[in-house]
Amino acid sequence: TYKCNLKCKICKIWEKVHKQELSINEIELIFRNLNNLSWLDLTGGEISVREDLIEAVRVIIKNSHNLAIFHISTNGQLPNKIYSLVKKVIELGVIPMVNISLDGPQEVNDRLKGENGAYNNSIETYKMLKSIPKGYYYISCTISNSNKDHLDELVSGLKNIVQFSESD
Repeated sequence: TYKCNLKCKICKIWEKVHKQELSINEIELIFRNLNNLSWLDLTGGEISVREDLIEAVRVIIKNSHNLAIFHISTNGQLPNKIYSLVKKVIELGVIPMVNISLDGPQEVNDRLKGENGAYNNSIETYKMLKSIPKGYYYISCTISNSNKDHLDELVSGLKNIVQFSESD
């Protein structure tokens, strides 16, 4: 999808014209023919803004008989919707892998994302997902000239907020 609920200065996908999304029937046809995938990445824009996302994921998993890893890239702005999506992926028997984007400490992230509160939403999403015993949940960062001088501050700040495990 090209749809996004943020206006990131790094990405700018939100400036693209929104084309018609694939229908559930089109998704089903595609995945009936691609039924040997073992790993799938859902990206965008922001996938969580798709209204029928849970149904699309159900159709994808139903038709992907060898699917072992379902990777989702998200900006983390819709914590409850992302949490529900991940629970559905697990319920359908596939291991979710989710990266939540943070592009700097709070002030830098929110400026780059074009939205006050974006950092806190991403942290909330991460914490909610980490409460789920199955799956892999990570924070990712797009490094650019706009945030390269703030990476140490991002990591040290996260260590004060989020409980990381050895695998993180």
